[in-house]
Amino acid sequence: RCLQSTTKISENSQCAVGLYGEILLTSDNGNNWINKISNTTNHLYGISAFNSTIISVGANGTILKSTDSGNSWLIKSSPSNYDLMSVKVVNENIAFACGFNGLVLKSTDGGETWLTKNTFSYEHLRGIDFVDESNGFAVGGSVGEITTSIILKTTNGGDTWSNLYSPSLNTLNAVDFFDEQFGIAVGIRGNILKTTNGGSSWTSAYTDIPHWLYSVYVISKTHIFICGGNVN
Repeated sequence: RCLQSTTKISENSQCAVGLYGEILLTSDNGNNWINKISNTTNHLYGISAFNSTIISVGANGTILKSTDSGNSWLIKSSPSNYDLMSVKVVNENIAFACGFNGLVLKSTDGGETWLTKNTFSYEHLRGIDFVDESNGFAVGGSVGEITTSIILKTTNGGDTWSNLYSPSLNTLNAVDFFDEQFGIAVGIRGNILKTTNGGSSWTSAYTDIPHWLYSVYVISKTHIFICGGNVN
């Protein structure tokens, strides 16, 4: 089975999710992994943690929550049946998720309940990140004969979203910000975008990688990890 996303829970513990509701948990930095019961067979595409609280999202609006560091999971009610592709748990109360047809969801009670936030976009949103409760970004686009790219920004906790200019038409899959100003977005055909002014402008980073990039982790302004692979 194919794993889709992973998150760090603590110094030694990580959790990974994937297709058909698969959840794997490690407590020894990845040397050994244990299967956990997810209570769903839907594909899981995104996961995010804050302390012992973990939220995973996936196909058909699936939302799962764990409050014991990934050992047990409960299904939470979702206001949408659209696929959810990414989630960001900001703190013990605030979490955001994004998905197809411009969908953004917000929780203010630690993932127990969720409300839809209007982005006024119908593009598929594939990655989301928040610097704090107020400032966040969502990226995505559509893949087909003609690809599209979209970058959205909010400064008021998801109540309103601005459509930012993207210098590339290649669809974006993930975004990660180091602080309010410095961020990286990655996508198909080796697409890497960088901003140093909070998304006001983006520059394309040169890469000769033809593969699709699916994930980015900004450790510092000079240390960034990106992963991807062949779409086939």
